[in-house]
Amino acid sequence: MRCVLSGKQAALFYAEHEGKPFYGRLTSFMTSGPIDCYVLAREDAVHKWRALMGPTKSMVAQFSNPESFRGRFGISDTRNATHGSGESSCLIYQNVRLYKRKMG
Repeated sequence: MRCVLSGKQAALFYAEHEGKPFYGRLTSFMTSGPIDCYVLAREDAVHKWRALMGPTKSMVAQFSNPESFRGRFGISDTRNATHGSGESSCLIYQNVRLYKRKMG
């Protein structure tokens, strides 16, 4: 699903980071244009996706895992190309927040 996050949606989605130095840059970037959202479904999906993404910090990814999504496409710590939930419970919560409008 391609969508554009509103400021309110970005604030809800990244609420865990509110008050951190990068929060304003992150929410500003995430509302600056369309994003593609996917729900991955497979056994051990969170672990597999995190391995494909690579390290959170793009510079680290470029050297330690250059074939990862963040190693290939990340340009800064804020603009690191991908997002992935840390655990299944976060994934479900984040999906509900993003897809709520589409599901009714």
